[in-house]
Amino acid sequence: MHLGLCDTAALTNRLERCLAMTRDLRDADAPRGAVEGPPAPMAATVGGEITPLAAASHGASRARSVLESQFAAGSTPFAPLKRAVRPLSRALTGRLVEAGQALATAIDSLVVAHSEGSAREAEWTERVVSLEQEQVGSLERERERERERERERERDAIERDRDRLEVVRLRQQVGELTSAERPREVSGSVPVRADDDAPPLDDATYLEFERRFRGSPEEILQRQRDALQFVQPLVGCAEPLLDLGSGRGEWLMVLREAGVLAYGVDSNSDMVAAAVSAGLDARSGDALEHLAQVQEGSLGGVSAFHLVEHLPIPVLRRLLDAAYVALKPGGILMLETPNPRNLMVGAATFYLDPTHIRPLHPLLLQFLVESCGFADVRVHPVHAVDERLATPTAVGGADAPAHDRILDAAGQAIFGAQDYVVVARRGQIPVGVED
Repeated sequence: MHLGLCDTAALTNRLERCLAMTRDLRDADAPRGAVEGPPAPMAATVGGEITPLAAASHGASRARSVLESQFAAGSTPFAPLKRAVRPLSRALTGRLVEAGQALATAIDSLVVAHSEGSAREAEWTERVVSLEQEQVGSLERERERERERERERERDAIERDRDRLEVVRLRQQVGELTSAERPREVSGSVPVRADDDAPPLDDATYLEFERRFRGSPEEILQRQRDALQFVQPLVGCAEPLLDLGSGRGEWLMVLREAGVLAYGVDSNSDMVAAAVSAGLDARSGDALEHLAQVQEGSLGGVSAFHLVEHLPIPVLRRLLDAAYVALKPGGILMLETPNPRNLMVGAATFYLDPTHIRPLHPLLLQFLVESCGFADVRVHPVHAVDERLATPTAVGGADAPAHDRILDAAGQAIFGAQDYVVVARRGQIPVGVED
């Protein structure tokens, strides 16, 4: 139960009204010209404020004086009656005074209890605030420890990237030393110099070959628009994307439409001329030699569509090393190549191009990219022959009937992705980390 000072004031007011009514009755019965004595003085105060007990005592005293004066002996006709009922009046007045004092004592007890409750509430509030401050301090210390661990990881990433770049530079130097011109043994042990080898098709013939077997520029444009999802972070990037083996420039055109700064390099002069005539930034040259000349960390992305299957594995590794050095931290590498897991591609159409060396299994290319230091390496199958027929339909997964699983595997192998894309990035080095 909570009884505040407002309840005490209301009780005092009610007592005052009762006294006023009693006084009115006395005045109506008192002789004319009688003068009421001064009111009893107010009881003591505490801190300048009247306590409930003092107010009740004061009211009881006034009630006693009023009743006694009302029943006092006088010359009025009712004086004998007053004298007769005076003992009863005094008894009632005493009980009234006792009841008022008991009520005032109860009110004081409630006020004291309320004060003690407020003190306990303040104490608990202070304890809660103290605990909250301790918890906040503990969380802040934990955050600071986590920030320190993050800074340590960032410093380790910087060191790993530096070590990786040093390994790449050393491997490039070794490659330059071992790739010096020297006789090459062929069948019959007849020494033939490497620069005497002629390409299977000259530039003009290979351009016509692509028109016939790879598809028209419009068809290539449509397929390569699907690859924009892999370089979306480069939209509006200040560092350009370099497309290796840019060919007729379909991918460069798609990038220009999307707002990606890009240029291409191709060793086929006829294809470079076709791209330049379309208003694209295409340059004639060897992909590996060009990458070696690019300033370290100056490229936002490196892409190559159907290039890696034309390269021997050692040359491919040197190209990946050069791409790693040329890319900025966080830069994107994207490689598309035929998918040998498709039976028609792996057994037939791959060998239609006489410049192809060997198909690269997705797991092999993924491993080569990872071994060159790239992070977040992902393989994405693309360009299904028939998406509907390549989609598994067996219910139950490994528990499905054998014939259903065989049909699904055959559908994926025959009608599944004809190509796949490997997407990776050079590890991100945080900015502003002290060595």
